[in-house]
Amino acid sequence: MSSNMQDAVQNEVRSLPGRLGRFFQRLPVVTYSVAAVSGAVFLVDLVLTILMQNHPLARAFGLAPSKVFQVQLWRLLTYPLVHYGIFHIFFNLMVLLPLSTTAEKRVGSVQYVYMLGILFTLLPGILYASVIHIIFQSSETHVASGTSGWVFALIAWECCRVEGPRSFLGLFQVSSKLFPPVLLVLTELLFPQSSFFGHVACMAFGYLYAYGKLDALIPSTEWFNRMQDKAPFCWMTTSSRFIDINDAQDTGSFLPVFFDPITTTTTSTTLGGSQPSAPTASRQHYVTIADVEDDLPAYSPPAGESAGLQAGSPADKQPLFPGKGQRLDHQ
Repeated sequence: MSSNMQDAVQNEVRSLPGRLGRFFQRLPVVTYSVAAVSGAVFLVDLVLTILMQNHPLARAFGLAPSKVFQVQLWRLLTYPLVHYGIFHIFFNLMVLLPLSTTAEKRVGSVQYVYMLGILFTLLPGILYASVIHIIFQSSETHVASGTSGWVFALIAWECCRVEGPRSFLGLFQVSSKLFPPVLLVLTELLFPQSSFFGHVACMAFGYLYAYGKLDALIPSTEWFNRMQDKAPFCWMTTSSRFIDINDAQDTGSFLPVFFDPITTTTTSTTLGGSQPSAPTASRQHYVTIADVEDDLPAYSPPAGESAGLQAGSPADKQPLFPGKGQRLDHQ
């Protein structure tokens, strides 16, 4: 390894703590709370496992269908926050945080709490517990836990928003709407102990949300506006991380994949069906730590390019993703 490469690696390692710190500083309030609570629960569970028994918190709060039908109903809401190992929580949060950050900025913090708690946790939990209870007769070996269900719900939502083929890790292309099932199969092959039916349930509700099939269960924007001023949400609204629903905006794609190098199409779904908009130029859609670092130094063009850049005023520049995209039917 050359000295220049060694220096580059050392610089990256030295800068990593600072970059991670800035990344966590810019997480919206709900996303940050999910990470903090999940981490705290895992640490307490780890200590109790060492002192007492095997994962007492995970066993008490995971989604065990047999326990749900014994009226331990809290499990329908708590199961995403418990994990069974360091790699379980690490990989789940590593994937979830960029997805969750963009989703929360898109709909606002209060509405995002409703999405996660009701649409992507409670309803999939009821479906999962019912199916497992019927198929496996309340087997206690089928326990769902972890935030990976939210990952599949958010990915399904995103893949329905933007049509066009996607390159799966550069290996092969797949239709955008079929990307979540392909990812689900790969996850099951790599991690056979993962909760396949739990992921399917969450992914299904992600699709339903994307196509507006859950609209009857979603309060109006005015209702969420009123809730922002209510006592239960004061802990959020007073935080500098809070995203007001009136300030929510579409900040772009949050999937770590490539679009087809030719074109992509954004779909707007209404009661009359899906109507594709005009194709737009594609770009790589990676979300990295740098994407949420507002204080990074701006790009300084070479001297030969500066004159051309000065020709256009800032007012002439259009945002890459204009508008306030909510669900497909609201775009």
